[in-house]
Amino acid sequence: MTSAASTDSAALSRMGWQEFTPLEENEITSQDKALDLPQPLDGKLGSFLSISDPDVLLETSKPAEEGNGTILRLLEFAGKSARTITIITPLLDLEKVTQTDAVERNQKALPLQSSKEFEVEIHPHEILTVRIEGKPSQPTPE
Repeated sequence: MTSAASTDSAALSRMGWQEFTPLEENEITSQDKALDLPQPLDGKLGSFLSISDPDVLLETSKPAEEGNGTILRLLEFAGKSARTITIITPLLDLEKVTQTDAVERNQKALPLQSSKEFEVEIHPHEILTVRIEGKPSQPTPE
């Protein structure tokens, strides 16, 4: 239970999502690794994806149903006006980004801002689905 002098729907939505989906951790020891390979995240501070707008939630990140790329499902929960957001993928060199419908049918190609960044327009309370395709920035172990 919480209280406040006024109601801020975006802050309440953010708090609800944080409480509903707490951070999960998994301790990995040296015995869990067969090889000592370079790691893409240093364990101190890093992100596999960042979104420029705090009122947009990454609700889903999963392999595409037919195997073509990764599906990102974004939720705008503040009810703000339509706007363009920037998404950055530090660990992936993007080759193609496509806005899809809810069942992952391609709708329109989205322009890349760089090999790690793209922009997309999002509307109030919209659930937006995007397919990203690319290659890992770091070489994968053999």
